[in-house]
Amino acid sequence: MRAVVLAAGKGNRLSPLTGEVPKPLAPIVNTPIIEHIFDLLDGNGIEAEAYVDVHYLADALLEAYDGEESYINGMSVHFLREKELTGTAGGVKHLAKIASKGSFNETFVVVSGDALNDIDLKELPAFHKQKGALATIVLKRVYDTSEFVVVEVDEEGNILSFQETRPKRSHKHFSQHRPLRL
Repeated sequence: MRAVVLAAGKGNRLSPLTGEVPKPLAPIVNTPIIEHIFDLLDGNGIEAEAYVDVHYLADALLEAYDGEESYINGMSVHFLREKELTGTAGGVKHLAKIASKGSFNETFVVVSGDALNDIDLKELPAFHKQKGALATIVLKRVYDTSEFVVVEVDEEGNILSFQETRPKRSHKHFSQHRPLRL
């Protein structure tokens, strides 16, 4: 299985730390966030390739990993620079387009470059294929939605809408680590 890591953004929520350090290198328990993500991928069977989308303070990240190509936790890791920030969907599209020119034509996992989690990614591709979905998103229940996008789902877990305005309260919650399909 292969992975895409979205690490291009400015990391405003981690300010002032991210004023001088790209968010993937921000330390959590003395370890850069991206190292935790590489460990998550390694622990979940991502062995072949990972593509990391970079933009903000990209040179610092590339220097930390000796350039655009690295070998980390048994994975071939490709750091690809976005010319301009295009948001989450733009980052995925950018990496998928570049990766599809090589051997990246299978189901892949997308991980946010600043989200620490302990999700079990091993079952996700099977769930995705079983549902025949275009895309599968793993969501987590939160009670204070003021810092998050709200996703409205139906009874079967199909996504009905995204509420980007980050409301103070949500009237619809979803269960922790529940895969949903588009």
